[in-house]
Amino acid sequence: MLCDTIRPTGAVPPAAFHRTRDPPTAPTPQSAPIVSSMDDAHRAELGELLRERRASVEETLVVLTSDLEALAAARTDSTADDEHDPEGVTLSGEWSRLEGLRVQQERERTALDAAIARWDAGDYGVCKSCGRPIPVGRLRVRPMATLCVSCAERAGV
Repeated sequence: MLCDTIRPTGAVPPAAFHRTRDPPTAPTPQSAPIVSSMDDAHRAELGELLRERRASVEETLVVLTSDLEALAAARTDSTADDEHDPEGVTLSGEWSRLEGLRVQQERERTALDAAIARWDAGDYGVCKSCGRPIPVGRLRVRPMATLCVSCAERAGV
């Protein structure tokens, strides 16, 4: 083989460069889940934050639904032929934008509902992967977080 004749004596064969590794494994949750180590003040702060964020999302959904209904009325008032209607493309683009925002808000509401359920159950702020406490700073920024910083980085979230 040509490569064998060019390789200097004592060189490492190419197969040595292809080491196999076991795939990385996620940490397994401990047998007894760790209760969140946050104090009562942080717990109350984060519970209030969850409920405020939930109310804000609900208000946004009401506005988006109203806007979508108004847009639907505007679309039915005009011609059904978007291709030849100068406003058709604008209305379609706005519909698409509003619908995307509505779907995003509904996903956030679902995530917040799950976080509130965890808060009510007493396991809010505990990483679902490793069972360690999620830092309060992370929960302030992402109140619906289910993973600690380390597990989130490993998961690519």
